[in-house]
Amino acid sequence: MRGFPRWRAGRTLYGRFRWALRRRGVLGTAREALAKPLRLLKPSHFRTWAAERAAEAAFDRTHGVDTAGAFFPAATQDVEGDNWVYGVNYDPTRVALFEQMIGAADIEPHCYSFVDYGSGKGRILLLASRLPFRRVVGVEYSPELHRIAQRNLRGTRFVHSRSGPVESICMDAVRYPIPEEPVVLYFYNPFDRPIMESVRDNVVLSYEGNPRGIAVIYLNPQHRDVWDAVGFLERYAWSDEYVIYKTSQRERRRTTYR
Repeated sequence: MRGFPRWRAGRTLYGRFRWALRRRGVLGTAREALAKPLRLLKPSHFRTWAAERAAEAAFDRTHGVDTAGAFFPAATQDVEGDNWVYGVNYDPTRVALFEQMIGAADIEPHCYSFVDYGSGKGRILLLASRLPFRRVVGVEYSPELHRIAQRNLRGTRFVHSRSGPVESICMDAVRYPIPEEPVVLYFYNPFDRPIMESVRDNVVLSYEGNPRGIAVIYLNPQHRDVWDAVGFLERYAWSDEYVIYKTSQRERRRTTYR
């Protein structure tokens, strides 16, 4: 796994094992340990994996950043609070896929702020900054990933930034206050159901206090039913890899003429 110095290898393995036991139990951890090597041995899976990793490395070289590679933040033992057990390891979104999802969302970026939950090393922050969002915010619970994101934001060679301010915030996602303006919320399967439900509840409370345009872009939507249950959102676009929700037409009409 990339992202950890060699002296942390023992802590990394221990942290992964501890996290897996808490989430899956003994039998679930054993099944997952046996299944992953078998999946990687499939020729088609290996070719796809290798191509994606090569594209990530090329992106980083071109822009002078460090956004590629998987990273397991819970294993660093610098994450505060008890919600670390619900975290999922960082893996960056493919550039072309992000552009595809933004196109499918059919939004006017200058009308929205953009929030990436589980922003990791900040690749999505860099990509979103290419668009004229009012502001771009990353919410990351791992101090180590947050520091990497800050370095990327300071040292990037992106020359086509068009957004307002871009920042990475080191904070538990449950505690992050939803922006009061129209907002795009981005999730790449960043945490398990308990945290997703809490974030969803925060969004609902925020909307009820201030109805406005909200879009949810959810990649690898393991808990899509959490968002399916939100009355003011409707599925707007979807594929095998993602689902996009937007404020329903009925709600848009109501907020327009209230």
